[in-house]
Amino acid sequence: MVITINIISIAILFITAVGIESRRGRRITSEKDNGAKGHCKSQSKEIYLAGLIHLSNLGQVEEMVELLEMMEKKKIALNSHFCKIALQHLHKCGNASLQRKFFDKWFGVSNKEAPQMNLEILNTMIQGCKKEVNLDTALKYLQMIKDNGLKPNNVSYVHLLGVCASAKQVDYAEILWETIEADSRITKSEILIAAMLGVYARNGADTKMESVLKRVCKLQSTVSLACLNERTYTKVMSALLDANNPDAMFKFYFKTIPDLEKSKGTNSMDVLKVPSLIRCKCRAHVQYMRMLSPDDEHGLKFHRERFNTFFAELYPDVHVQGAAHDTDKTPSFSFKDAQLYAISILLSCPQKKWMEVASQVFELLWKSPRFERLFNRWAKDSSTTDTNHLLLDLSNFDCIVARFILRYLVVFQRDLLKKKPCVLISCHSYDDHTSLCKKADIENELNQWKVQVRLEQKTDQPHSFFLNQQDMALLFEVLPDGKDPYTPFKCTVDTTPTIYLQNKLFNDSKHQFDKELHHCIKDKKIIQNTVFF
Repeated sequence: MVITINIISIAILFITAVGIESRRGRRITSEKDNGAKGHCKSQSKEIYLAGLIHLSNLGQVEEMVELLEMMEKKKIALNSHFCKIALQHLHKCGNASLQRKFFDKWFGVSNKEAPQMNLEILNTMIQGCKKEVNLDTALKYLQMIKDNGLKPNNVSYVHLLGVCASAKQVDYAEILWETIEADSRITKSEILIAAMLGVYARNGADTKMESVLKRVCKLQSTVSLACLNERTYTKVMSALLDANNPDAMFKFYFKTIPDLEKSKGTNSMDVLKVPSLIRCKCRAHVQYMRMLSPDDEHGLKFHRERFNTFFAELYPDVHVQGAAHDTDKTPSFSFKDAQLYAISILLSCPQKKWMEVASQVFELLWKSPRFERLFNRWAKDSSTTDTNHLLLDLSNFDCIVARFILRYLVVFQRDLLKKKPCVLISCHSYDDHTSLCKKADIENELNQWKVQVRLEQKTDQPHSFFLNQQDMALLFEVLPDGKDPYTPFKCTVDTTPTIYLQNKLFNDSKHQFDKELHHCIKDKKIIQNTVFF
């Protein structure tokens, strides 16, 4: 088992909990106060809950499970509040199967001391079905809400619509919407309308989406018009990007949003400059770059320039070429934004020239505090002497960035790999399909190296794989320090799920791209001396 700093954290937490319980126990015994005893148990749960949240923030799922099992062995009674928070953090870590496992254990029929079921807990379980695209299970929890004498609220329906969007169940979403409209208890809130718009946007039902927007405008009520804001627009644009439809996203941005803002009597230029909408435009240009041929230098350059323009609006004070570790003098990137920028660089650079931008990409990633923590953890793991494992958790990295990290470690951080020759790569994701695609993508990367490195599945972890040690040793013998591990350049098919773009996308014709842009400008007359597209 890989020993990490977080296992030590659990040990410290355990000792602290035992020590506090022991001291309080002696005080309780002397006082013989039942009320104080109940307070002690409550404090004990709070200690474990704080530890669980800390591990969740670090993304340490295995340690979270150990902590929960430790509580079970100590027979610490759980209440509804603890269960709700624990289930929410298991969802946050993206492990729906573990979330269901503990839900069934805590609230199953066999548990005679089960905590009181409440609506928040069941809403959390419905939310967990979204990433797994499991509508049947979500409907099971909806039925449990009714069986427990509870009534679905706005949050329940928002999560259900989110599951419908992921599961491409537009018809069922419309049935839910009819139920919502017939229920006088449910307020047609901004988040609820945005969720329904997201169902249509994510499943290519643009006409139905525009119909809903028009109905909202026709109501001309303060509440309905307030729903048409940057948060709703961001939800729709993100859903269109999730459906790999950036051209529809730009149409919504250029045409639909100005029309909606005009109906409200407001200035569309203000909302078009909101950071969340600019971030969607950055994502859209990266999607266009993903679909272009690596040989289309003109098209890649065009989209990269547009991306840089918008990214500079998000981070005007960041200088990408700054020192890699100079985080005190420059603002930091969010983890997603750092990856997005890194992807734009790697896509615009031919694969055989990746080393020319390696330093710049690593600097960008390092500007994300989350990446810095991850990398430092890998380095600390490599310095321990009680195990020869090096755990590389690539679960939350885009496939393009994951491939870069492997290359970077082999070329520029070879000592790290030599100290820990047994390299374990984690590809865990929300669903098996995504995990398998990431594994296939990493295999595709390793097969292009001068020495092909095989992946070997870890027996007890289906989404974790070892790099074959003999292959790695041979690679280090053949490949001089600081040299490119690639064989002569060979164009391969990327297996990342996010690049399976719809036929609506522009193939690689900049002429058609510009024509559409100028049509939007001429039609709406909203862009003057400003580049949006």
